[in-house]
Amino acid sequence: MSVRPPDKPPLTAVGDAGPLRATWLSWQRVAALACIAAIAAYALLLAWVYLRQERLLFRPEPLAAAHEFGLPDVREVRIDVDGATLSALHLKLPQPRGVVFFLHGNNGNLATWFTNSDFYRKANYDLFMLDYRGYGKSSGRIESEAQLRADVRAAWNSVAPQYAGKHKVIYGRSLGTGLASGLAAQVQSDLTILVSPYCSMGELMQMYYPLLPAAVLPTPWPRAATSGRFTAGCCWFMVKRTL
Repeated sequence: MSVRPPDKPPLTAVGDAGPLRATWLSWQRVAALACIAAIAAYALLLAWVYLRQERLLFRPEPLAAAHEFGLPDVREVRIDVDGATLSALHLKLPQPRGVVFFLHGNNGNLATWFTNSDFYRKANYDLFMLDYRGYGKSSGRIESEAQLRADVRAAWNSVAPQYAGKHKVIYGRSLGTGLASGLAAQVQSDLTILVSPYCSMGELMQMYYPLLPAAVLPTPWPRAATSGRFTAGCCWFMVKRTL
């Protein structure tokens, strides 16, 4: 009696896997396309940040040309620079001991920063504060570090000669600390005060935009730690804000 080999499985059983395999391959293609689209979108975002980094660093708040500050003993000053006019406020006392040249942070304007003039009146110090390009009533737009530093130096040159033989203090706050330390390395000031200084703009970018690599910030924007060397006195104040 002969032994009959077992029957082979029907071919239709193998054919049934065809639709499942096609569905799996289709999902793989969709996932691959989604990954490519995400990478492309991220690359475009990095390119946008690279080209428009100044808009992320600086947050100006303009003021109307007819805006009146309405502060006693304070006069509004216009400083002509290359391609723009800077707006500044100058508190002038009868017999001041000196002047504080104030460089504010990356947001707001003179209306929000020039708010403690009574402190300087009691100390008998004049106060000079300017708005960067695009801030307050200043015209133009910040386009480079060199331009910003040149504007600050022009403002200093317009006011410092008025205080020959008197104390001249450079005061920087937040973003202004990099500008203040850089200016102090170039000019003769009696004291430099840095409030809320930072070590590098890359660290600030990582704090505010943690998903962006530091490499997208190629411009060496001013920083307090390495803006230059100066021999006059310097005070550093770290201010911690709790949100």
